[in-house]
Amino acid sequence: IALGAYINTLHADFSFDDGLAIKNNKDVSDPDASYYDMFYHDYWGQNISKPDSHKSYRPLTILSFRFTRILEQGLNPLGFHLHNNLLHASTTILFYQLAKNLFTRAYPNKVGGRAHATVRAVLASLLFALHPVHVEAVAGVVGRAELLAATLFCATALSYISAIHATPRKVLPILPAALLGIASTLSKETGITVLGSLVLYELLDIALLVAEEEQEGDTGPILEPEESKSTHKGATGAGGRCVGARRRAPSGAARLFAPHPGFVGSRMGLWRNGVWQSEKATRSMRILLLVLVAVAY
Repeated sequence: IALGAYINTLHADFSFDDGLAIKNNKDVSDPDASYYDMFYHDYWGQNISKPDSHKSYRPLTILSFRFTRILEQGLNPLGFHLHNNLLHASTTILFYQLAKNLFTRAYPNKVGGRAHATVRAVLASLLFALHPVHVEAVAGVVGRAELLAATLFCATALSYISAIHATPRKVLPILPAALLGIASTLSKETGITVLGSLVLYELLDIALLVAEEEQEGDTGPILEPEESKSTHKGATGAGGRCVGARRRAPSGAARLFAPHPGFVGSRMGLWRNGVWQSEKATRSMRILLLVLVAVAY
C-alpha cells in the first residue's frame, strides 16, 4: 500500500531543491568527489565552516544519494524516486512493528490484547503510509533525509525496547540502539529527537507499572499478621492479645519504589531485593544517559 500510493512519482523528474542537493552538488554528481570531504560539507555541498553554509549536516543521506547514482550509473530520476519509495515502505513496516509493540505493552492483561494490538497497529500504519503530510518527503528526492532519519528512528526505538526487556539481559543492551540513533541524527538533525522519545517511553513504562500495581490493590501479596496489644472486638490470641488485621503490601508508587515485601528475611531475600532495587537504578541511569547525550548534542 505504501508503495502503491506513490507509484506515480517514479516517472517524475527532479524538482525544486532536488537540483541543488543532487544535480549541482558535487558530493553526489561528481564520480571523483572525495568521500572524506563529504563529511565536512553541508547538505548542499558547501563547506560547513563557511558563514553562508546552510549548516545542515546530513552525510549519511548524501552517501545514500551517491549509492543511488552508482547503481543507476548516473543521475537517473527513476532510481532516486524508487529508492525514496522503498524507504517509505520500509519505514511503514518498522512503524507497524513499533506500534504493535507499544500497544501490546499498553494492554498486557487484556483478553485478546495481542489481537487488539495488531488491529490498532495495522490501522495506525495505514494512516502513516497514506497521510498526505508525507507527500513532500516521498515525492521530492531531497526529502530522503526525512525518510532515512525516520527509518533509523523506528529502528532505534525497536532495538532499544527489545534490548531493555530482553531475557537474559545483554552485556551492552543499548549499544545497537545508540548506533542507530547516531545514524538517524546523521541522516537529518531531527533524528536526535529519538532520545527524547526513548526517555518518554521509559516514563510511560513506569506509569504502566504503577497502574498495574494499583489495579492489584487489595489483591496484592499479604504480609505476616500484625498483632496488637490493644483490645479488639473479635477473636483473641494467647495471653489475651488480639490478632490484628492482616496487612497487605503497599500499592501504587509506594510498592514500585519500596523494597519488595517478599524479598525480606533471608540471605537470598536480601540478594533478590538488591536485584529489585538494581532494576530501578538501571532504569534511572538509562534515562539520565539519554538526557545527557541529548544535551551534549
